[in-house]
Amino acid sequence: MEYCTRRPDLCDPYGVARESARNPPPAGTQEGPPPLGTQAEPPAPIPPPLPVPELPPGPPRPQEAGGVVVRYRRLLIPTYWQVASDAVARLGDVVVVFPDKWLLLRRVRRPHSWSDPDEGFFVSGHLNRQVCAYSFLPRGALEYVVNLAKSGAVIAAMCDIRARAKPPRRLELQWLWRSEGYLVNLSPARVAVLQPAAGGRRYFVADLAKKGCPAYSHWVNQVLQALGVLARLVC
Repeated sequence: MEYCTRRPDLCDPYGVARESARNPPPAGTQEGPPPLGTQAEPPAPIPPPLPVPELPPGPPRPQEAGGVVVRYRRLLIPTYWQVASDAVARLGDVVVVFPDKWLLLRRVRRPHSWSDPDEGFFVSGHLNRQVCAYSFLPRGALEYVVNLAKSGAVIAAMCDIRARAKPPRRLELQWLWRSEGYLVNLSPARVAVLQPAAGGRRYFVADLAKKGCPAYSHWVNQVLQALGVLARLVC
């Protein structure tokens, strides 16, 4: 019976259980895997992001005089854009913020008279893709966009019902979409940031916003307010 001395569990399988009952392990420790049917403790929830204060309004920026209608031909299909004199940008309107002024472009039907756009309606440069690193413009990047505009970048914004914020695949970024991304789908808009460059691509200012990043319209209005632009998106 020497093997019973070396392996008591083979001779008395319940002896080990009785021994464990008489000498339980210290509190907070566990021997072996958890029993079947028990669930592991859920991971600690990710803390929500800290609230970002509202952007302060900036000094007023002059608006381009309205009334001018220009015809822009792209792929043999002409479109007509009027420089509006009001400050309400609805679906289809485009707000363009230059370093020294801003204008509101509104698409209209073919009028009786129009003019070809001059160089003031075109910009050349490179789109800033960093503002769309999370597939939408997060709340914490608004001040970054404002600083870029104050440094000479051109900002274009518009309402766009097709702009959607998609949930990220990375699990560590899911909380950002749950706390901010869903707002984009409630009132979708687009905002584009172009860094002027001589050798960059040439854009018609009305088409620039279409290349932008999905954003919450209320946050875009905060950017416009911080830049001293009176226009507001009504999406």
